[in-house]
Amino acid sequence: EVVVHCAANTNVEFCEENPETAHRDNVFFAEALAKACHKNNLRYVFISSTGIFGNYRDTAYSETDPVNPTTVYHNSKWLAEKAISAIDGLKPLIIRTGWLYGGGLEHTKNFVANRIREALGSLGTISSDTSQSGNPTFALDVARQILCLIRHEKNGVYNCVNEGSVSRFDYVSQILKSAGLSIHVKPTSAFSRKANVSHNEGAVNIRLNSEGLNMMPSWKDSLDTYVKSLVELMEISK
Repeated sequence: EVVVHCAANTNVEFCEENPETAHRDNVFFAEALAKACHKNNLRYVFISSTGIFGNYRDTAYSETDPVNPTTVYHNSKWLAEKAISAIDGLKPLIIRTGWLYGGGLEHTKNFVANRIREALGSLGTISSDTSQSGNPTFALDVARQILCLIRHEKNGVYNCVNEGSVSRFDYVSQILKSAGLSIHVKPTSAFSRKANVSHNEGAVNIRLNSEGLNMMPSWKDSLDTYVKSLVELMEISK
């Protein structure tokens, strides 16, 4: 009855150097899948990104704010949004989220687990970026929120992030605090990237709040719960 389209080429640096591939993976495929859903009378849920808003302010973005992506990847997500929204009669549900974390220790790109590993292998200090902000968001919370919106037969664009926009530095500091690790986090803004990623990917769930459907907890509460589950797994595996 419903297709939730989670697949994407999310390698921001790769997309910057390979725009045609990024467009194929993130726009053409999303549009083709949306058309197939419409043809077969299926509801379509598309996962987009809060990074599409761009780089024009320091405060968190709402669903009605202008969109001005600064990278090939985020532009491809915005183009996909426009393409699927233009399909007459489809009425897609578009979820804008960001800074997602979750999954098990076996995932090589598990940001939270990798920061714990980095801390454990350090000499007492690691570095983290103070120049970029966003909402650390637990994938399980997003999944529950999407199911809620599906059950309420909602469509259109929704921001869907854990409550609270913070810096990468604050995010990493909280990971180590929740893990019970006394490791010093050194602030830095020296990380170099090929892609001009926005310094601000923060968002607020205005539409979820206005409709009384916001199930997203605070970023600290969800992160603390998840980190403690990882720590238990790490101790079991030792």
